[in-house]
Amino acid sequence: MTAAKAGRLADARRLLEEAIVSNPANARAYAELGAVQGASGNPKLARKYYVIALSIDPIFPSALSGLARLNIEAGDKEAARLLLDKLRLTCPACTETRDIERAFGEAGVRTTPPVNPNP
Repeated sequence: MTAAKAGRLADARRLLEEAIVSNPANARAYAELGAVQGASGNPKLARKYYVIALSIDPIFPSALSGLARLNIEAGDKEAARLLLDKLRLTCPACTETRDIERAFGEAGVRTTPPVNPNP
């Protein structure tokens, strides 16, 4: 979202809320609203919007990675690892997957890819 990238978080939040009113099943808008709330220093609201996005689309990469990052920051590495495993299985080449792997590395936690039960 251009407004968020320009640092206009209030504008981005308003536009995303309008998008959600227009289409309540818009997982992308909820995930982006989660990112805006996180950037605004509201991790509880960010978590709420990521969870809503995942209730609409359980494998939406930016919602998975945003929630994983919140879990890492909160010290819940196991919950973050489960989300990373889901990212690796559903979108191994996504930048979101690499970002969370990098975040784990920065937190000093080693991760190993999950074993695919259907090789």
